[in-house]
Amino acid sequence: MGRRGENIRKRKDGRWEARIITGYAPDGNAKYRSLYGRTYLEAKEKRNDCLSNSPGCQKHYAAVRQPARKITVGQQHYSFTVESKIFAPKSRRPRMKVLSRKEQAKLEQYFCQHPDPVGLGILTALYGGVRIGELCALKWGDIYFDNGTVRLDPSAGPDNHS
Repeated sequence: MGRRGENIRKRKDGRWEARIITGYAPDGNAKYRSLYGRTYLEAKEKRNDCLSNSPGCQKHYAAVRQPARKITVGQQHYSFTVESKIFAPKSRRPRMKVLSRKEQAKLEQYFCQHPDPVGLGILTALYGGVRIGELCALKWGDIYFDNGTVRLDPSAGPDNHS
């Protein structure tokens, strides 16, 4: 299924098709050009390359940026262009939700009353600043109880542990 708003879809033959508007017919219907890729990203990259590099693909978008205006006064014909600035919409990231001090204390109290490995992992990540991948790769040999330290492997991911 295609992603919404990008004019990229998956075809029945398994290829991804990116469609771009190259111009308009005299009756006002849009003229499209199709670009194909084996993956969604490949089709999207081809579309983006075409829009940024090819004059044929930019023809439509240049017309949007600088629409031509024609005025006829009596026998005189005047034409001019109007510069209009088009800005890409800013991407809005959802605001990250962080636990308050009160919620942290409540979580800590619960896991201290109900100790289990999951709770120990959550508390380690919460108070130790350990990332999920580092936590998943942690082994008992990495914990040094005598001096109260833990050795972390920063290159470890959740799939790299043994």
